[in-house]
Amino acid sequence: MRMLMSTAIAAAMATPIAAQNACEAFLEAPAVGSWVEYDMQGNGQSARSRIAVVGTETRDGRELTWYEMSFDAAGQSGVMKMLAEGGFYHAMANKKIEEMIIKGEGQPAMKFSGAMVERMQSQMSSDPASEFGKKCEDAERVGVESVTVPAGTFEAVHFRVASGGSPGDAWIVEGMPFGMIKWTGSGGESVELVDRGDDAVTQITETPMEMPGG
Repeated sequence: MRMLMSTAIAAAMATPIAAQNACEAFLEAPAVGSWVEYDMQGNGQSARSRIAVVGTETRDGRELTWYEMSFDAAGQSGVMKMLAEGGFYHAMANKKIEEMIIKGEGQPAMKFSGAMVERMQSQMSSDPASEFGKKCEDAERVGVESVTVPAGTFEAVHFRVASGGSPGDAWIVEGMPFGMIKWTGSGGESVELVDRGDDAVTQITETPMEMPGG
C-alpha cells in the first residue's frame, strides 16, 4: 500500500502547473463535474491521468473540494480521491490536503488523514510540479498562441519558467477548468490534454477503511 500511495501522489504531482497573473488561474476549484484527461511522457515512460471534481464539503467554515484522479502509471493503476482547499494544482503544490482515499486495482479503498499524506510527501524527492507551483509567480508570459493537442486546437496563453528545479513551458486556456492543455519540460518530458468534460462522478463508492497513524 505504501508503494501504491507513493505512485498515486507522484502521478498527481507529475501534472505540471503554471501561472496566470501570479498563479490566480489555479486558486479556485473548477465546478463539480469538471474533468480533464492528460497523457504524460517522460524518462522513456508514459502515463495517463484523469482529474475530476466530484463534490464539495464544508469543514470548520471552509469550503473544500473533493478531487478525484484515476491513474495508470509505473505499472500501477487505481483511483485517488482528495479533499482539499482551493484549486487542485495549488493544493498539491502547497500540500493543502485534508484527507485522501486510495483504491488500487483489486484492493479495498483506504482512507489516509492529511497528516499521513503530508508525511508521505515529505519522504518523497522534490518533483517538477511542486517546484513549478512554488515559482509560478515568476512565470514569464510569452504570448497567446494557437496550440493543437489531442483534445483539439485552442487559443492558449504561453508561460515559461526558466529558473529553479523545473524549467519548462506551459500553455493555459483562460476560463477552462484546470486550465492547462500542454506542458513541455527542459528534460524532454511532456503533458498534453487528450479529453475533457463536465459529467464526472466518483469512482469510489464503497466505505473506505480508516488507516491508523493519522
